[in-house]
Amino acid sequence: SASYNNLGVPGAFLYDLLNATASANSYTAQVGVINPLFDVVLRGKGSEFQQAKAQKPSLVSCWIGANDVLGYATSGGTNPLTDAPTFGFLYGKLADSLASLKTKVVVANIPSVTAIPYFTTVPAALKDPTSGAIITLYGQTTAGVRALVPGQDLLTLPASTVLLSASGAPTGVGLSPSNPITNKYVLDKDEVAKVAAAISAYNQTIAAAANAKGFALADFFTFF
Repeated sequence: SASYNNLGVPGAFLYDLLNATASANSYTAQVGVINPLFDVVLRGKGSEFQQAKAQKPSLVSCWIGANDVLGYATSGGTNPLTDAPTFGFLYGKLADSLASLKTKVVVANIPSVTAIPYFTTVPAALKDPTSGAIITLYGQTTAGVRALVPGQDLLTLPASTVLLSASGAPTGVGLSPSNPITNKYVLDKDEVAKVAAAISAYNQTIAAAANAKGFALADFFTFF
């Protein structure tokens, strides 16, 4: 009947820690995406922070912010990310709230989300199994339809479903500029740079807050 010790909600954004008390008022609900896991974890007992505070903890660990950029990346740049000023404002409010607990606090920063298998499994070019020749793929990017560059442009994991049929046969998608891989499956080099810039800004904010408040900082960006 008590609040959970682990109040982490999968899919939560930075905004949610202080503000969301249920799926209906979570960050993604504002754009019509309901995350029922808020109701599973929070159970009508208040926000994540409110429930943590009520337990009078001797130690709090807080790792938040990855979803603020991950949703943008996994959607091929079609979903918005949290801009750096907004992230800074929200994290400042969170840091003040954590400091008010008068307890030990460990915060963690954000790793490079584009290094995960979701972006490294499906290559941005194909190899002819017979000749070994590299086959260029074409995709919709922020600059329009163009040839994708392996190592710069990334394809998301679901891109495999449009490149291959259910039987594993090539569909022809991406093999010509007239039939490109759609934008939601392509994180192009400009979008990759935007993701990296956002993570860098987020991590500067987290480090500054940890330093100002005396929190321990887990550097997952370097660790991963």
